[in-house]
This record gives sequence, structure tokens and C-alpha cells, in this order.
Amino acid sequence: MRRRAAPVLQRRALVAIGIVALLLWLGYNLNHAPDEWQPALRLLVPAIVGILAGIAGKEAGLVGMILALALLLPGSIQSWTSGSVVQAVYELILVGLCLVAGFLLPVLVARQADRKFASLLRRTEERSARRASALSGLGRVGRELSLTFDPEQIYRIVAEEAIRFCKADRCAILLRDLETDRWNVAFCVGYLEEDQANLRQALQEPPEGSALQEAIRQGTLLCISDVSIEGRTVWGGRSARAALLAPFRLGDDLAGLLLLESDAPGAFDEEDRAFVETLAIEVAVAVGNARVYQEQVDRNNLLRQRADQLGHVLKIGQAIRSDQPLEQVLEEIAYAVQESVGFNLVLISVLEGDPPRLRRMAAAGLPVDVVERMKRTPQPWEALKTVMQDEFRISQSYYIPAEEQARWRGVLDVYEREIAEIHREPGRWHPQDMLIVPLLGPGREVRGILSVDEPRDGRVPDRFTVEALEIFAVQAAVAVENARLVEALQRRLDLLTFFNELNRSVIAKRGLEEVLQTVVEATGHLIESTGSVLFLLDEESGRYVPRAAYGHDVEDLRAYTYAPGEGLVGQVASTGMPLAVEDVEKEVPGEGEYVQSGAVALTPLAFGDQVLGVLAVDRAYREPFSSTDVATLIALADQVAVAVQNARLLDEAVRRTQELSMLLEGSQAISSTLDLDWVLQALGDRLLAM
Repeated sequence: MRRRAAPVLQRRALVAIGIVALLLWLGYNLNHAPDEWQPALRLLVPAIVGILAGIAGKEAGLVGMILALALLLPGSIQSWTSGSVVQAVYELILVGLCLVAGFLLPVLVARQADRKFASLLRRTEERSARRASALSGLGRVGRELSLTFDPEQIYRIVAEEAIRFCKADRCAILLRDLETDRWNVAFCVGYLEEDQANLRQALQEPPEGSALQEAIRQGTLLCISDVSIEGRTVWGGRSARAALLAPFRLGDDLAGLLLLESDAPGAFDEEDRAFVETLAIEVAVAVGNARVYQEQVDRNNLLRQRADQLGHVLKIGQAIRSDQPLEQVLEEIAYAVQESVGFNLVLISVLEGDPPRLRRMAAAGLPVDVVERMKRTPQPWEALKTVMQDEFRISQSYYIPAEEQARWRGVLDVYEREIAEIHREPGRWHPQDMLIVPLLGPGREVRGILSVDEPRDGRVPDRFTVEALEIFAVQAAVAVENARLVEALQRRLDLLTFFNELNRSVIAKRGLEEVLQTVVEATGHLIESTGSVLFLLDEESGRYVPRAAYGHDVEDLRAYTYAPGEGLVGQVASTGMPLAVEDVEKEVPGEGEYVQSGAVALTPLAFGDQVLGVLAVDRAYREPFSSTDVATLIALADQVAVAVQNARLLDEAVRRTQELSMLLEGSQAISSTLDLDWVLQALGDRLLAM
């Protein structure tokens, strides 16, 4: 099957045929045209031969040259024989032109065509080599994408390939945080440290009119051929003459920019743009893969953390059901929070007292001396409530950022490892941030707080982290509630034991002094205190005098006697109402009290309408007695008043019995003899014995 000729060859054949026909027409006119036209017509012959050779090629030129010589030689020979020199030279030139046009001109045209073809071939080879280089670079990036999820490794290869292919001087990969809309330099090559810092600063506030600002706003490829001509900078830092900024996206969101800079103007062409656009797509794939991979890692870590937390919760539940002290259980909870939730510093405080105060009970991560100091310094609950506002609430907890530290600075006693300026990176934890998780009881009443600091991931708490902390807070609240119930039951048991011992003392006909000493000793054990004193009414003086003491020397207290309405003891005796003082030194003027500092609680010993005495307990430190302490003291006083009255009646009955016995013995002595001296001696002995 014969192949059809190429369209170009067909056109050339038609042109050659037309030119040959033109030569034949000239040959006809040379024989029939007037003589004055002959020079012009003969001059057209070499011109047409040259056109034929230039268009149709060397072979057609030879054919045209032969035809031209056939047309010109008869006239030329005639001119040469005629003897006209001018005409002979003219004819010779025409023949020479025909030879040049038919033979040399095709050679020259062929050489020019060869040079053009060689140049075209060279450019084609260079373009092919660049495309092969681009494919090699893209293949390298693609292989790395299939081998690793490490974005740093992929960024490094992308930057190397971009600089190699585009012959750029510097390259930077800029990423945008989709949550905070904050830009950062993920990777860069060719920048000094100062340039990197300036570039990071420029990303936060791109200079007005810069190429960086335009690329971020428009989100399209931007090529700067020469910044001096366009009259703007790339990003406001180190001067570059040319730049290429290729944005890449994740879905519809702008995720980052691939920035190339060159110190030479016009450094980037169309192939560079296409290559960099493709690289930007590869970077977008790498960023997307890295984020998906990180999400999977975070999900796995989350599941592992959940399992770890559940293990700690079960362990804490076992500790709560055991007979471990509350402080030890709370310490286990603090370390569980530190290990499973990821906070370096954990502090658990329990709410107690009236007015309520937070007493630090357990800690993890804090220095021992700091923990001991904080345990000795109760935190006023009212002061802490001022920062636990709804505006800071996350779930049931409260996150107070450092920007709001003026609300608690100077009011709360907190531990600060460092005090830093308020310059926060979005989403990052600040040293002066505060996270408080209340310990809520069954009726949602606050039993204490769980406070944490220094998260290991360095981020502000999210809802998941807060909910994990609240799980442990519930465990701590259960432990506190159980400890309080156990403490209340134990106190009731101790109180009943004391009442039983008190009744047994009275029934055993022990003396009043022994009963009173039993009372003050039991009071000191039932109520947390450093001492207790029992004042009884002296009927002769009408004053209340110390009769028994625990934690004090009774002999040292002999000088402290009070009339009704005088001092704290006299005030309680006159009003018949209990009294609690948090700080004697500040709240009670003068120095007439049996304690000069610390806290004291007093309650009357009332029997009927008569106040027999006052029972007082005291603490050498300034920690107020709670309402439970006062209620226990009142219950003790009621029983003690009955016991004191019974003991007094018993003493009175014993004394009366002794008197009657002496009188009986005296009457018997009188009736048994008439010796007056012996009777007087016997009566004297009985009186002395009484």
C-alpha cells in the first residue's frame, strides 16, 4: 500500500511546477517580445531559478538552471559574437546568476536549514532533558511519599528538587494552621538564621503590597520576574530579584505556600512554574498524609490513654474500698492524673471548716518543701470562688488563662515555677494559666478541687482532657465523702464510748476530780485540738475556776478565774450559748484569757437553769473550729453537765454519810462511859477525821 506524500512536499511540487511553467512562458516571451523588453525579461530568468531552488530544493534548482541556460545561451552567444562588450558582460552575468541561483543558493539554503534544524533539535533535547529531570524529581518525591509519613523528610526532598530544577538560591515551605489561621516556616533552605526569624515575623503580618501578601490573599500562583521593575518586595526581608510563590490546598482551604527566591532577575520560566505547581501539589499530599497519620497516632494514643486511665480508676476504686487513709488515696489519685492525663504538676485540696477553707492534702510533681508549706497554709474558699466564673467554664471545670491572672494575683496562694510575660502562642499553655476541677459530692456540693499545671503536650486543655480530669475528680470526691462518713461514724463511736466511760465513772463512785480529768482528756481526743480546760462554778466566790485540764498545767491556770460576763468563759456562762473564736489575739482585746493566741471554742455545762461550768478546747494555731466540732463539744457538755451534777450529788451524799457515821459513833461513845476526858478525846478524834 503506497503512502500518501506529506502535505509540505505536495505544496513544494505544485510551486515547482508553477515556476517551471513560468520559465517556459519567459522562454516564449524572449522569442516574441519586443527588443526593449528583452533585458528585463532575461533578468527575470535567474531570479525565477533562485526562487525555484529556494522553495523546491537543490534538485529543482538544477532543473531550473538547465532550463534557464537553454533559454539564455542562444541570446548570449549571439551577443558575444556581435562584438558588443557591454552586452557580452551582461549576458555573462546573467549566466553566472543562473549558475549561482541553481547550484550555490540551494547549498546555502540547505546549510541554513541544517543550522535551524540543529538548533531546533538542541532546544528539543534540552526541553526533553528538563522534562526528564522534572519527571525524575517528581518521581523521587512520589517515592518518598509512598515510603514515609515524616513531613520533614518530604519537605527536605521537595526543597532540594525545587532548587535543583529551577536553579533557585533559596526555598521555603510555609504552612498555615487551619484552626488558628497562623502561618509558620515548616522548612527552609538557603536562609540565614536572621532571615528565618524575619520571614516568620513577616508571615504573621505580611508587609503591605508584598508578593507574600498577594499570594496569601489570592491563593494563586504568583511569579515575580524582577522586583525592581515591579516596585515591591517578595516578603520584606532579604532582597531577591525574582520569586515564585505556589500555594497548595487541603480541600478548599489554603494550607501553605512553596516559596522560591533567586538573586537573578527573570530566573523562572514557564517550565519552572509548571514544575513548582506540581511540587506544591505533592507537598499538599504530604501535608494531608501527615495529618491523617497524626490523627491515627493521636487516636491510638487516646485509646491507650483511656485504657491507662481506666486501669488507674480501677486501682483507685480498690484503694477507696480499703482502709487506706484519705491522704494516701488522694496521693494515688494525684500520681494517676500525672501519669495518665499528662500534667507534670497535680494538687488536690479538700474543702473543710467554717468558714470553708481548702486544705492541701496531696500533690504530685511539686517539691516536698513546697507541699509541706502549702499544707500549712489553708486557702480561703471565697477567694477561689471569685475566679470560678461561667466565662471560664469547660464542662464542670474552669480554665483561667494567663491574660486573666489579675483576678487571682495577690489573692490566692499558688505555686509558680516561673513567672513569664504574657506572650502566648495560639493554642499553647502559658505558665500562668490555671485549670481547676471541682470535686463534686452526691448532691453536687463542692468537696474540694483538683488543680493541674504544666501539660506535657504544651497545649491548652480541650474538652477530652477536662473530661478525663473530671473522672479522677469524681474518684477523689468519693474518697473524701467516704472519709468524712467514716470520720463521722468514728466520732460518734468515740462519743458513745466516752459517754459510756463517763457513766461508768459516775456509777463506779469515782471522785469528781477524776471524772473531770476523764472529760478533758476525752475532749482533747474527740476534737482535734492542742488543749482542753474545764471551768466549774465556785459557789463561795461566784467565779468560774479551772478544775481540770488537758494539754495545759492546771497549776498555771489557777490565776485565770472568771465572773459571769467576764472574758470568754464568763461570756459563755452568762449567755448560756457556745462560742468559737478563730484568732484570740486579733478578736479578743486584753490579756485576760487563758490562751493568748490561736483558736478556741467554748460551751456551757448547763443543768436545768444553772450553768455549772464551761468546757473549752483550744488550738495553738489559727484554724477555726468547724460547726461539727462545736456540735460535738455541745453534745459532750450536755453529758458532762449531768455527770458533774451526779458526781457532786454523790460527793455530797458521801460527805453526809460520813457526817452521820461520825455523829453515831460520837453518841455511842457518850452513852458508853461517864469519863468526860475520854468522851472529849473520842469526839475530838472523830472531828479531826472528818
